[in-house]
Amino acid sequence: MDIIIVLGVVGSIASLIGVYLAAPNPRSRVIHAIYGFLFVVLSGYLVYYYQRDAEVANLEAGIERLFDSTQYGQNERGFMLASLALLEKHKERFPETYSAARQLCLESGVTGDPKGRLSVYDGAHAMNTLLRALAPNNARRF
Repeated sequence: MDIIIVLGVVGSIASLIGVYLAAPNPRSRVIHAIYGFLFVVLSGYLVYYYQRDAEVANLEAGIERLFDSTQYGQNERGFMLASLALLEKHKERFPETYSAARQLCLESGVTGDPKGRLSVYDGAHAMNTLLRALAPNNARRF
């Protein structure tokens, strides 16, 4: 769990306790507790979706750097290995995509003996298409 989330939850609980103790009567304590609970739930929801969006943005930035740094069409094997490494960093979020990319590398012989009839060029082209699907902003590339 991220330290920011832990600090946010602990801080929210501490503020709820402080509001609960400061309320003058039981009815206002309940109202403050409900208000605080809703605030904590909303905050947690927003942090979760912010981190999810940040992870996708991080992947898209990695794909942009990959396209900028590799010469697709001149070094297909390097492009495929770099793509596989990038997807491996995000395999928790995209496990099936990582498995498909790994299978592409295996079948084209990039990571060892060829396991299928896929050429390195065809594998690199498929990997390029896969990455463009993950980062639609990079569709202008190749």
